[in-house]
Amino acid sequence: MQFTIDGDPYELTRESVEAALGAVEPAAVTKYSIEALGRRWPVKQVLAVATGLITKPFDSAQARRILAQLGFEILGTDAALEREPLDGSSRSFDGVDWSLAASDGDYLEARSGRLHVPTCRHGVTQPRRSWTEAEVRDAWLAAPDRDPRELTDPGWCSDCLLLRGQEDEQVHSTSAAPTGSAERRAIAAAAGVVLTPGLSGGASPLDQTLRTWTAPAARGLREALDAVPDASGGFRSRLLLQLADAPRAVTLLAAELCFVQRLPLTNVGAETKRELLRDILATLPYAPDLPEEVSAAFDVRGIFHGGAGFTPQIARHLQWLCSFIEHWDGLDLDTRDAALGDPWLFRKQTSIVEPASPAIQNALLALTWPSVFERIVSTADKTRIRDAFAPVLTTGATNDLDRDLLHLRDRLDPQGRLDIDWYLPPWSTEWRDADRSDAPAAWCVPSAAVLGDTIGYPGAIAADFGASRSVIRAAALRRWD
Repeated sequence: MQFTIDGDPYELTRESVEAALGAVEPAAVTKYSIEALGRRWPVKQVLAVATGLITKPFDSAQARRILAQLGFEILGTDAALEREPLDGSSRSFDGVDWSLAASDGDYLEARSGRLHVPTCRHGVTQPRRSWTEAEVRDAWLAAPDRDPRELTDPGWCSDCLLLRGQEDEQVHSTSAAPTGSAERRAIAAAAGVVLTPGLSGGASPLDQTLRTWTAPAARGLREALDAVPDASGGFRSRLLLQLADAPRAVTLLAAELCFVQRLPLTNVGAETKRELLRDILATLPYAPDLPEEVSAAFDVRGIFHGGAGFTPQIARHLQWLCSFIEHWDGLDLDTRDAALGDPWLFRKQTSIVEPASPAIQNALLALTWPSVFERIVSTADKTRIRDAFAPVLTTGATNDLDRDLLHLRDRLDPQGRLDIDWYLPPWSTEWRDADRSDAPAAWCVPSAAVLGDTIGYPGAIAADFGASRSVIRAAALRRWD
């Protein structure tokens, strides 16, 4: 099989890798490894030995993907699904349990004042300085007792650094049902193949010689999408006509934005997603192959069913993404850097784009900041969920829907043990079906039952005889502690 590493092709087979390993001794295993020749080998050492490269041109994730494609079993847990807590960092902020993620090196302070691990997808383009583990732990333990996601000087990246309760212990990606924190992080890590270089001004993952997330490329794609509006056939055939003779950067950008729109969908198969990108790339002279890291991203399970309100709206979504890129490329470096390191500043930049397209905006937020924004693309669903559970919020519902949903998790699951999926019972029962005329009226705290323990009740509640389920639910939620 042929793989591209740092722009150069390498022909590798399982047999050639094992033959190369026979001439060296295995290094110490830290996290990810394979078994070969009866011994365990760190994945980066394996790829370095097999290619003759030093490890700098590739990271652990690329090494794992390549070795998995060659048929090796990767031992260890994907970093997108599990982060190790920093020893001695567990503490409670305003009743919610938090800890910090350990770093393989020092921590980096962005110009915004937020701290990140060096491998954070949001990146720190020009760090103020590095922090040692001891400095980070001391600052964390001395921080005031309020939501750490809102703290500054230092602040804490909620995506790479903050671990909320026990959520990182909940790994469901191999199961068929839940879509919890592990799945949201996994799909965001997969999306980072395109989003990270795009948002940070890097080269296209499809062609390392070009930048594609630029205002000229975005304008060119919008103009192409406006052309041939009456072409027969579906989106794919129409798009291929629209891209005929388009500049290379425009066509590459079209493929990247189709990747962003299709990646999180559960109702579109991985191979169908790949074929769309391959068809787009095939319109180019000197068409590039679909890179293995982009192809492998489609193997990560999606996080929502698109339905009629999302999946067929791809042309409209591409138009909005083009408008967002035009806006983003026009920002000064300080503003972009601040937005990359702060989920609320990033949301502010997406909200400026007109005309609004809430579904793809919500999808982009979930793919960029999975620790903050829900995997819910329907604003109507977000509103119904918030309204159903609003009585548990100590300050009540606000005008900020995303913050309300985030605080719902803090109140309903402060230790992170439930890893709430709003689209599964018992939660979905409360906002989707609870107010039907035939819905059962009783309501009780579900947490202990979900965990398999004796069920816990919220204590005595007062409600009129014959009260509706929503009235009883509100009374119970107001007693939630």
